[in-house]
Amino acid sequence: SGYSLGREALRAVILAADNQGLPTRLSGPILAALQLTKTADLVNWLYAPERSPADVAALAPLVLEAAEAHDLAATDVTLQAAEALAGAAAAVARRLGLAKSPFPLALAGGLLRTSHFYRRVTIQAVRTQLPYARPIPPQADAAAGAALLALETVGRPLQTAAGANGPLPAAWPSEQRNVLTEDLDLLSTLEITGLMHLEDGRAVMAVRPNLAAIAQAIDAIAARMRQGGRLIYVGAGTSGRLGALDASECPPTFGVSPNQVVSLMAGGPQAFTLAQEGAEDNRGAGRQDIVKLETGPLDSIVGIAASGRTPYVAGALAEARRRGALTIALVCNLPAPLAQIADHVIAPLVGPEILAGSTRLKAGTAQKLVLNMLSTGAMARLGKTYGNLMVDVSQHNVKLQNRARRIVAQAGGISEEEAAHVLARSGGDVKTAIVTILLACTPEEARMRLSLAGGDVRTAVSGKQIA
Repeated sequence: SGYSLGREALRAVILAADNQGLPTRLSGPILAALQLTKTADLVNWLYAPERSPADVAALAPLVLEAAEAHDLAATDVTLQAAEALAGAAAAVARRLGLAKSPFPLALAGGLLRTSHFYRRVTIQAVRTQLPYARPIPPQADAAAGAALLALETVGRPLQTAAGANGPLPAAWPSEQRNVLTEDLDLLSTLEITGLMHLEDGRAVMAVRPNLAAIAQAIDAIAARMRQGGRLIYVGAGTSGRLGALDASECPPTFGVSPNQVVSLMAGGPQAFTLAQEGAEDNRGAGRQDIVKLETGPLDSIVGIAASGRTPYVAGALAEARRRGALTIALVCNLPAPLAQIADHVIAPLVGPEILAGSTRLKAGTAQKLVLNMLSTGAMARLGKTYGNLMVDVSQHNVKLQNRARRIVAQAGGISEEEAAHVLARSGGDVKTAIVTILLACTPEEARMRLSLAGGDVRTAVSGKQIA
């Protein structure tokens, strides 16, 4: 609403004056419009007894004008409003069962009718969350709509134009042009970095609706890994490299074997450092790579593809599913072919990139966040942590040796010097040292309790589930 835009713009101006918010040029136009002399006067103006929502809403055109001129604070306010409208529309569409087939979405309201810029930003947000929506102008005003509904109620409906059969966008959302950056090369460097920062924030928020799906995937992965299964990432290009990065970090962080968390990359190992763009189109190669790993029912395969349709990843997921493995699709577009063949679907819908089609940006950010959750969550479920401490951390260099000593000291509430002594008695094993301290037992007894607890420090210390 206009009131929401005006209210948030006032907040942004006040925060900017305190050097706590985004830079903005809104202060001058707003102060001039309200006939005030300094930013501090805005608080008294807003809380004056005679102030009405309409007074605040009257500032909305100034906000939209500034956003169209790439003012960062105004752009942030406008994006938040558009995302809120799109989110509300998505919630209603899901309740009405409209989210999986084409349907009309009327853009009613004064701001959407009068501001071409705000309308385009809102349509972009809607199409990101509701790919099947057909945004259209209202066929008539609200009064005419009420009259039409009344006539229909008494059995005398009038024929109206459908207006709902427009074509779907030519490309999926992550490949479309971003309304905010169509003149990217003409922007100042601060405007470029600021817009990228705002869009990165959208990527983070796109993960939120997927938290339940991510949690379900983590539990399913951990259940299989507990029985000896592997976590296998499959991707191409940026998506493949992100999978490889997460896989490579698991052995030093959680002490797992490199064979427990594995990555597959279209084009092979050389594609990690030198782009092999054509390799992603080879569906058969994805299938063959899964075969070579002798994938089985205890394995968990995460197919990573921003587009949701990469042939190499599709081939890998299809073969993994045929072999009974758990399949997870991590995509940034819906509908998507990969989502149709996976047991679990995680879809942070980030929308158009700052640079059209460059999914190493927002899509890559969202994918990295999800992969962090999958691996860290699974390892926590497997007892690789005690509280928020990495109790299976590798100790292959001085930094990691110092970290191991700090972990033992923090877990046991002792000095680092004492921790070093207990670690030495425990053969350098962090878990054994912690249990030794917490139970005031010998390292030998600590190892026995850990063995009975399946390596879980919490269980070993509490005694639960130990015969």
